[in-house]
Amino acid sequence: ETHRPFLLVILDLTVPGKLGGMGTLTRLQQLDPQVKALVSSGYSNDPIMANYASHGFVGVITKPYSLIELSNMVHQRLWRQSPLATGQTPDQPGRISSISSSSH
Repeated sequence: ETHRPFLLVILDLTVPGKLGGMGTLTRLQQLDPQVKALVSSGYSNDPIMANYASHGFVGVITKPYSLIELSNMVHQRLWRQSPLATGQTPDQPGRISSISSSSH
């Protein structure tokens, strides 16, 4: 509603009784065809997790993961390499101000 695009979304692949990651990504792509999305799941043998790029995701992170693993993945996918490894920072540094989950 603020008309400010997100840099990246993280979608859980399986949400019982809900839309789930694939359905949510499809809806997001209708709003913004350039949306960048990571797919996350504890089911690492799922075909979408194995072939995430062919399903429109830019990366995959398998649960459980640490905050450091999540941070590294976000940096890699937004800036194509880890600032922790290179010492670089993005032009417009951001921070995670909240992590929320909502069902629609």
